[in-house]
Amino acid sequence: MNLMRRDNPAIPEDYYLNNFISGLSPYIQRHLECLKPKDMQSAIWYARRVEKASLAQQQKLYTPQVRTQVIFDQPKQPIVPTVAPPPTNRNAIIEQAKLNQVCYKCREPWVPGHRQVCKVSQKA
Repeated sequence: MNLMRRDNPAIPEDYYLNNFISGLSPYIQRHLECLKPKDMQSAIWYARRVEKASLAQQQKLYTPQVRTQVIFDQPKQPIVPTVAPPPTNRNAIIEQAKLNQVCYKCREPWVPGHRQVCKVSQKA
């Protein structure tokens, strides 16, 4: 800019300002056109502020990863009631419930993800 001024002193200040703005990215150009800077120094200041704001905004963008839902086909086995007396210790109760494919807390049929719908489990 200084060399251009030295060789061509008749060029107006608006020429330099318009050339500076046209050399910026389109996103920053649109914002500077709205702000209408009066001189080159304010145009540079505005451009830096808009650039910092756009970088901060780009970092905040959240792009969720697409997860595919996997559905497991459970073999359908009839639930056979046991004739044995109910077990008394906790591990035996859990093992018996696993064999019958039922929840050991609510005695409803168990499927993956049952914890979220179990009526007896504690929810925070």
